[in-house]
Amino acid sequence: MRQVSVQCQAAVLGHEPVAKGGLDTAKLGVAIIGGGVGGLTCARVMQWHGLEVTVYEREPSRESRDQGGVLDLHPESGQWALIQAGLEAEFRAMARCEGQDLRILDKQGTALWEEVSPADLMERPEVDRPALRALLVDSLQPGTVMWGHQLVSIQQTGEGEPYRLGFANGASMTAGLVVGADGVRSSVRPLLTDAQPAYSGVSFIETGVSDADRLHPEIAGTVGRGSLFALGDYKGIIAQRNSTGYIRIYVAFRMPQDGFANLGITFGHPAATRAAVLAQFEGWGQDITDLIKACNDSFIPRPITAMPVGLSWPSQPSITLLGDAAHQMSPFAGAGANLAMQDGAELALELIGAPDPAAAIAHYEAKMFSRAEQEARQSADGLDMCMSHDGAVVRSLKNTTKAITAAGSVFASNLRGLATSLTRQADINHRSLTLEEAAQQLGRQEGQRHEKVVLARELPEVVAVRKPVGDIEHGASKFTEDEIKERQSKAVRSWMEQRMGREKVALVQILQQHNVIVRGGQEEGLKLVDALLHWKAQGDEGDQRP
Repeated sequence: MRQVSVQCQAAVLGHEPVAKGGLDTAKLGVAIIGGGVGGLTCARVMQWHGLEVTVYEREPSRESRDQGGVLDLHPESGQWALIQAGLEAEFRAMARCEGQDLRILDKQGTALWEEVSPADLMERPEVDRPALRALLVDSLQPGTVMWGHQLVSIQQTGEGEPYRLGFANGASMTAGLVVGADGVRSSVRPLLTDAQPAYSGVSFIETGVSDADRLHPEIAGTVGRGSLFALGDYKGIIAQRNSTGYIRIYVAFRMPQDGFANLGITFGHPAATRAAVLAQFEGWGQDITDLIKACNDSFIPRPITAMPVGLSWPSQPSITLLGDAAHQMSPFAGAGANLAMQDGAELALELIGAPDPAAAIAHYEAKMFSRAEQEARQSADGLDMCMSHDGAVVRSLKNTTKAITAAGSVFASNLRGLATSLTRQADINHRSLTLEEAAQQLGRQEGQRHEKVVLARELPEVVAVRKPVGDIEHGASKFTEDEIKERQSKAVRSWMEQRMGREKVALVQILQQHNVIVRGGQEEGLKLVDALLHWKAQGDEGDQRP
């Protein structure tokens, strides 16, 4: 019944699966190594279009371990992938729009930035990773996921021949097409590249607060409905609300690899570990340190690693990678799971109807390399922005409160207002508007072309680091104060541009959903949005509108 329901919903949305001729997957044998969200998305889209596939997962069962915290699914990647998988309705039913709320504090606990999301805003809604994984697993045909299959060997029997897969449980399989979706410690990756992940210069300690609303209401109030960042002194506390009332906490330090011992943090006894962590936050606000005092006795060290930015390899005809196996990056752009799901969906779509996998893989990899490099650079910028002397993002917010407030109003109410206005104009005319008509209805004269307005470009440069810090170790390299300033300035601009970009994409999608935009794709829609934002900004400043 579930399968029938999903198919009907997808057909209504215009995403009815279409079985295409071409690749004979039953004869070829497609093996996806790894049952994370990327591998499962790939399998689902393939089955959705009538292709046969098997997923080999090392975990003994779906409940064998904690699957992690929350994910914010982006419209252009994670949400898009679920649409291709015919699972949009199910995702929307479990997504938490309130999880998009964001609070940014300085080390004293002063709130510098707060976002409160409307109940229906599906820009980047949160979903618990276990729930998302369960949705994907349940959408697959019974027996698709082979649990308890940890890959220990992979060898091609000859050029153009299938791969022989050996597993820790003694099983042996052959596959004509292998997809490595097995994460940063991929067993498939060595067949394509010698590249390995490197330490990013930042390590987390994962902990959490259980049943926060009932047992620790003050902690729940500090964190809010979504995420909280408290940053400064090359460290920070990041808290994320889960749907179960659990608040997952990451204590972040910028330090050399294996540097916890130098801080007196040994992870031997919970009470001693908590005391050692608290000692590193002496002088911070009580609301922040209370998060550590209230957390559970579980403290898990998590060094943050990343694959080389811009990694690529010569395409091979019957083997490829997706997700962290191909491009693991730091979590400071929230891109990891989203890219993995987009990778999985795009690879599956490339394979559909392909006479042989070689061209499909090459085309998929070319697109994957490009977007992964862009996101990896943004992640690296985000790391530099957050893990600085007083947090470049914190310093920027303190020095540009007015500009940020103006930007925030555009991000939220102004964009929704523009969408509402355009939708009303369409209703008045009893038909959809073209791009040109929509622009004219809002007062933009024909022929007036405004350059792209990105508020980040109007922000002042990030001020110099206020306290002399000398050189700071960042992984294997060191940066001077001037280099730190330059990287942080770039990071702040990148962050603001990314925020504006996401908001504009979300607005275009709203307009398309309401049939306001009927000609042109996302690129043309963004041109209109740029003009509208410029027009709206002029009006907010009291200027004469065209």
